[in-house]
Amino acid sequence: ALVRILTEPKNAVLKQYTKLFEMDNVKLEFTKDALTAVANKTLERNTGARGLRSVMEEILTNLMFEVPSDYTIEKITVTKDSVENGAAPEIVHNPDRVPVKIKMTQPKRRARKDSAS
Repeated sequence: ALVRILTEPKNAVLKQYTKLFEMDNVKLEFTKDALTAVANKTLERNTGARGLRSVMEEILTNLMFEVPSDYTIEKITVTKDSVENGAAPEIVHNPDRVPVKIKMTQPKRRARKDSAS
């Protein structure tokens, strides 16, 4: 049931993290064993469905800081070993990748109506 909560709802935790990594053009994947390990870890802590986010955060926090600074990362696969033992997830690098350009827009400035011109 916890694995279904992780993956199925519209705003599932896994979907949120996948979207977060997509902003940096990185594909995030979890193996089925890894999802089961996340569910087992929350059961061990007796936190239930509310604890899923904290376990996911524990696994992905370092990656969230690593990925934006290393534009060669193309794909991250989280395995059972990385959930249970804290091993590094499988990272696929592509040395031919170009950095992602962030587009930032600034709001248009409006003329002041109360100024004397």
